[in-house]
Amino acid sequence: MRIVYNLLVLLCPALLLVACFPQAEARAVEGGLSVKPVGLSIALKDPDSKFNSSFSPGMQPGVQVALLVESAKRGIVSVAANPKQAIKISADGKSISEEDDDSWQFLHPRISDDGKRATFNVSAEDLPAADTAKLSVTGELLVSTGSKTAEDEIQAKLVKGTKFKLAGIAVEVTEAGKPSWGEEPLSVTLNTSDPGGFDKIKSVEFHDKAGEQIKSKSGGSMTMNMGAHKQVSIDYRLGKKVDAATIKVVYYADLQTDPLPLKLEVGLGL
Repeated sequence: MRIVYNLLVLLCPALLLVACFPQAEARAVEGGLSVKPVGLSIALKDPDSKFNSSFSPGMQPGVQVALLVESAKRGIVSVAANPKQAIKISADGKSISEEDDDSWQFLHPRISDDGKRATFNVSAEDLPAADTAKLSVTGELLVSTGSKTAEDEIQAKLVKGTKFKLAGIAVEVTEAGKPSWGEEPLSVTLNTSDPGGFDKIKSVEFHDKAGEQIKSKSGGSMTMNMGAHKQVSIDYRLGKKVDAATIKVVYYADLQTDPLPLKLEVGLGL
C-alpha cells in the first residue's frame, strides 16, 4: 500500500517547516509490525552557527522524518537500522542522504512503557529542491520483540576482568571503581560481544552479600561496530561500594528479531 500525506507548509526566508497529516494506514507486515511517518521538518542551515545549527531553534539543519513503529502482538525491545540496507531519504527519486552512509545508523528510539510503540528520527543533511513533489524513505529496520520473560542471577566479583554468563550472554566487567563524575561511590561497566548485545535484558538489579538490593541506575551505554564484530557496554552506577554482588536480571526468553522494510512516500504539495 502506498502512503501519501498532505502537508501544511509554512515558508519564510530563513526557515521551511513542514507538518504532515496522514491520510492512509501504515504499511502492515507479517508478525504484527507496522511503520509510518508521523512528522517531518525541513530547516535551512545557519551559516553563522559554530555548532552546525539551523535557523530554527532546537532543529538540526536538513531533513528529518519522524517514524513510528507499532507492534500489535509483542513488546518492542529495540529498533535498529539494518547496516546492509542503509536508510535513505530521496527527493523525487534522487537521494539526498550521504552516499557513503552505509554503515551502522543509530536511531535512538523512544519506546513506550507498554512496548507497543517506538518513535525515532531519520535524517539527511541536504535539502530537497524547491519544486520537489514527494520524499521517500527506503531501507530496512531490524525490530526485536518479546512477550515472555524469565529470570537469572549470578554472584560475581565487581572487578575489572571478571567474566561470567548471564541470561545466556557472555559478559565481562571492563571497568570498576569510583566514577569520574556523579555522587555514586561505584561505577561498573559490563561489556559483551554477543551479536544481540544486551537487547534481551529487561531489568538489572545488584544485591549485596546480605541480600539487600543496592540502589543502582544506568550511567549510559556505548555500541561499537567493527565490521562483523559488535561490542556493547553498559555503565551502572551503584549507591554502595562493594567488591562483589549478586546480579539479578529479568530478560525476554522469546526474543526475536524481524526485518521491517521501509518503503514510505510523503507528498510535499509545495
